[in-house]
Amino acid sequence: MMSHTFRILRVSGIDVRVHWTWLILAFLVASSLATGWFPVMAPGQTTNTYWSGAVFCSAGLFFSIVVHEFCHAIVGRAFKMPVEKITLFLFGGVAHLDDEPPNARSEFWMAIAGPAASVVLAFGFYGLQILATQNGSPLMWQAGLNYLASINIVVAAFNMLPGFPMDGGRVLRSLLWGIKGNMLWATKVASNVGQIFGGVLIALGLITLFRGAAISGIWGFTLGFLVIGFARASFIQLLVKKELQGRPAVNFMDPLPVTCRPETSVSDLMRGVLNRSETANGEAVGPVIGENCEYVGCANLRAAQKLPEREWSQHQVREIIQPLESDHLIDPDTDAEKALTQMTKKGYRELLIIRGNRLVGVLTQAALSRYLSLRQNQAYSS
Repeated sequence: MMSHTFRILRVSGIDVRVHWTWLILAFLVASSLATGWFPVMAPGQTTNTYWSGAVFCSAGLFFSIVVHEFCHAIVGRAFKMPVEKITLFLFGGVAHLDDEPPNARSEFWMAIAGPAASVVLAFGFYGLQILATQNGSPLMWQAGLNYLASINIVVAAFNMLPGFPMDGGRVLRSLLWGIKGNMLWATKVASNVGQIFGGVLIALGLITLFRGAAISGIWGFTLGFLVIGFARASFIQLLVKKELQGRPAVNFMDPLPVTCRPETSVSDLMRGVLNRSETANGEAVGPVIGENCEYVGCANLRAAQKLPEREWSQHQVREIIQPLESDHLIDPDTDAEKALTQMTKKGYRELLIIRGNRLVGVLTQAALSRYLSLRQNQAYSS
């Protein structure tokens, strides 16, 4: 969801990035203001005037969301939680944390900072509206400031709903975490509440849709699915960290991977002697070991496939050996969570575990997934 973004500014070392879906939100907001809000609140103006006011308010909403997320980031940094970027997308914004909060207290204050900032902004815009009214400013200015005050109250209230990982869900998790002292349990409960809340949004969206409000209905329906997905993913992400962090990759490896020797014929190779894997560019490879079980490299199966099949028996694996990138090789003591992150980022299905110059085993995504699936089922049933 957070791919396909572009940076628009950088403040205090924090990138503000915009996902292309934010443009949809900006258009919907501007359109509803120009055709609905302003004609009612400030009648008798020209179409161009309404659209000018709508663009101004869209920019004000953008500013408000950025301030909301920046307050999360500022408080997070105060608690030694690095935040490198903020992303705005169709349903608002998100401050990207590199890690989970260190304790319940930091979680609470970081979560509450965004809604608190929105409330402060709401009062600020409301105060400006009062001044504009007292000074006899144009109705367009009064209506625009009234909208920005109202929308910030809506942003604060909506974010405080217990839809983990929204702000309210994080506040709930921090309270549960502080009471019981168990972050995983608190996340599980908050995640379940978030999924229930997402289900409510879906139901309300469907009801609204059937009553004829298509945009509002689709909005609520889609948001509900996103909340459910994010709530479940947040718990799984934490479970992965708790189960794998600090545990060596060797604990999860296959100690008897299928390998071949440099003198193996390409014909034998292509008959399935190798346990196949993939490099980042999608080329199939397989580990090759020498006479003393030392790691030599990997056979490139795609290169073998380029040879005429009738000549396979005339060629040896040594002719198609390729070295792998260093990030495809890990030590036995490498942290299993870091290894999984490495595979995910690079698009690898497995990593070769090397001790010295010897192949010790193979760590596969499939093996880690099976283990995590088992632990996830146990966590949900407990």
